[in-house]
Amino acid sequence: MPRKRLSWLTEPCPAWCRADHHDQDHPDDRFHQSRQILVPVVVPKRVTVEDVSASSDHAVEPDEMAVLALLPVGQISQAWVAVVGERQFIEVTLESAVRLHAALGEILDELR
Repeated sequence: MPRKRLSWLTEPCPAWCRADHHDQDHPDDRFHQSRQILVPVVVPKRVTVEDVSASSDHAVEPDEMAVLALLPVGQISQAWVAVVGERQFIEVTLESAVRLHAALGEILDELR
């Protein structure tokens, strides 16, 4: 059964959109969203009051970050790429993500 077109969705979703749009979505939450790729990562451990007295110089902990693309509904020309974790995030334009990708590649090549 075809889904009813939403009153606020005036253009078709991009082919990559996986968002589950609803009529009651708040205007600030109206995004086309790509699939999320979850990436396990290792991050510096959060320092607590108890940790200050303990030896926690290079303590790390596992975390997970999601990589996804966002496009605010009604803004056809400006997609954003986000890397989101529980404690940190980065949200940049597609062009900026390409530059970051290249810079990460250079640094990784130097470390190998």
